[in-house]
Amino acid sequence: MHIQGKRDAVRILFVIAKAGEPVKKAAPDDTCLVVHAEKRLQALDFWMRNPDYLASEILNQYDADPSQKNLLKMAEKVMAGDEPDIRRLAMQRFLFGAWEALDDAIATLSLPGLVKMQRTFSPDGSKITKTSYYLTNEGSTKASELEKVDPLDWYAQRAAVVAQVAGNRTGSQLKSLQYKIAEYNDARHGNIIASIREEVEDRLSKLKAMT
Repeated sequence: MHIQGKRDAVRILFVIAKAGEPVKKAAPDDTCLVVHAEKRLQALDFWMRNPDYLASEILNQYDADPSQKNLLKMAEKVMAGDEPDIRRLAMQRFLFGAWEALDDAIATLSLPGLVKMQRTFSPDGSKITKTSYYLTNEGSTKASELEKVDPLDWYAQRAAVVAQVAGNRTGSQLKSLQYKIAEYNDARHGNIIASIREEVEDRLSKLKAMT
């Protein structure tokens, strides 16, 4: 597999490891965490791949509660230097927002038993109603190992920030937040969702000047 494919798999592994919720009794054997619904996983991955949009939501949360000074510092770190350009992996706008096929990344993680994907179907079996992504115990161990490796530790740290910002909101709720940004909402079907780096940097600068 090419380098980008491996990076995609590592990125998704850390998203599940950091943003997953504890599994319940009905979960597959030897699993510990799960991200329910592809929509949520896609929304989380969008923030991983677009630092400017992640920083924008962090600033939204700061606006809602300015007492949380750590959020301002968090946004500043996300936008530091050339990070918004270096880390940006643009995504296309499709019918339900930013989307990119996760099949290859999930297959790469499933083959060695790091992740298990489980699909739920409609009663007549004609439609997938939910896709869940389970982190196995082996996957958790591997994520802990990779977290200590430079430069893969960046993905672990960023996934932790994304998980904190997302909280326990559903994929639909996260997508709704992302749709509030004009560049995301107004992007035409099949087109790349434009960067908002300059807007976010300007907003961050003004907020810092007020503190």
